[in-house]
Amino acid sequence: MPTSGHRSFGVRAIGPLKTERRVVSRWAVIQHSRLLQSFQSRIIRVENQSSRCYADQANHRWAPPMRKLLITAFEDAVAQIKAEVALMPLTRWNESVFRFMYSRAVATREPDVTQFVECSRIDLVLHRKSERAFVEFKFYTHSTAYDPLSGIKTRMKGFPSAKNRQEFERCVETLRGRSVAPEVLKLVALFYADPVSTTNKTYESYYGDSSGVEDELKIRRLDSIRPFLSNGSESICNARLYKVGT
Repeated sequence: MPTSGHRSFGVRAIGPLKTERRVVSRWAVIQHSRLLQSFQSRIIRVENQSSRCYADQANHRWAPPMRKLLITAFEDAVAQIKAEVALMPLTRWNESVFRFMYSRAVATREPDVTQFVECSRIDLVLHRKSERAFVEFKFYTHSTAYDPLSGIKTRMKGFPSAKNRQEFERCVETLRGRSVAPEVLKLVALFYADPVSTTNKTYESYYGDSSGVEDELKIRRLDSIRPFLSNGSESICNARLYKVGT
């Protein structure tokens, strides 16, 4: 009788346990499948948005020396900005500081490259042996003007707008219009930052993956930096390096 009772107890206990395990196992498979589908769709979406960029990034090691240097210096400059923003918020930065970071990154990598700042209305001209490069810099943030005595905000000084987008287009077209040999690289280094939470227009809407700016202006993205947070996680930053074709 005790043995029979023990067996009876075992059947009652194990039967529901096996059923529960089957239910849990089926639920785990469904959840895994959903997560896998979600991950795959995200990968496809990212690849579709930035396929040209990733193709260029994958070929950095086979790029011509000057182009490889310019891409690497861009990455170094943005990495330095990312490291500095904790102490020096974006409100203290501008295009000149961006250019300085880039210029220093070039000099660190290859000290023998000759650099000319604001040369014939070009932000930065680089000479490496027989190679030449013209680089323009754009640094866009939601900046505010202040009263110098009270420190009170008076107005918005820099913000996303059609006017800003037109100014960027003029920069590209002016660079494209310079009559030089086809081998001369013409680049635009763009950095922009938007508030993480905002109902206003954003630079992302004008220059992001879905903006169409690359196709409209016929510029090719050579490199882009993964978005990162700054200003106490209040702003999200993006940086892209474009090649301007003829």
